[in-house]
Amino acid sequence: MIQFNIHRFGRLAKWTFSFDKTYYIKSFLQIFVMAALMFVAFTTRFFTLTGANLPSRYAPCAAIFMGVLAVHLMIGPAVMFYSFKNRREDQNYMMLPASNLEKYLVRYAGLIIMFFIYAVALLASDLVQYLLNIMIGKYDTVFVLSYLADRMQQASIPYFSTRELVAVAVTLVWLNSLYALGGTFFRSHKYAWVFVTLIIILAAMLMAWMLPKDNVMALDADNPLHVIIIGDAIYVAWAMLNYWLAYRCFCRSQVIGKFINW
Repeated sequence: MIQFNIHRFGRLAKWTFSFDKTYYIKSFLQIFVMAALMFVAFTTRFFTLTGANLPSRYAPCAAIFMGVLAVHLMIGPAVMFYSFKNRREDQNYMMLPASNLEKYLVRYAGLIIMFFIYAVALLASDLVQYLLNIMIGKYDTVFVLSYLADRMQQASIPYFSTRELVAVAVTLVWLNSLYALGGTFFRSHKYAWVFVTLIIILAAMLMAWMLPKDNVMALDADNPLHVIIIGDAIYVAWAMLNYWLAYRCFCRSQVIGKFINW
């Protein structure tokens, strides 16, 4: 079988997204309700962190807004099979008339759809808090997204150096690949992200214990450019290896196993 055919891929994507429609709606409602309640609670000062000024009202909301999207970008691959409720649904999916590569790419493409679903849910929650605050007479109300954009501009985020932007991008890709590997390596669709997170935390603690105390793993402007490029290349290659291993685990997902797909 040809590994990738655009027409077959399109039919599989249509079937998959139709199968996951209920999951998408459920996810949208969960994020919308959670974010709306938190936005309203902070902006109406039902919850107050530091005082009655504007930052105390909107800073937590901005953190929630960015946190939901950032967490999805990192751990999303670990839950891309979460809509499968049991092993029988996994096996039925693997028996569909398409290649394993197409099946895996369709599931991964679902993460992009989920990102936009979460973004729309957050924007809808933002609109709810804005309208509610206007209705109760808080005319200094602003959108959380507007507040977030202002804070990013004040923090001069658009003026980050290329070196820093590349470091952030490489880190996100590397973490994404780790969760992609964990999401297919572990059998449990519900708790794969928990297992991977624990492994990353334990590995970080082990590295911190083994490295000398004066060795700080940070992006240093004094480091030669070629050293940084080599470091980024190593992490990118590591990420590509993780994605390949994730795909191999996915291809073995029909193999009987109690805890892992290997």
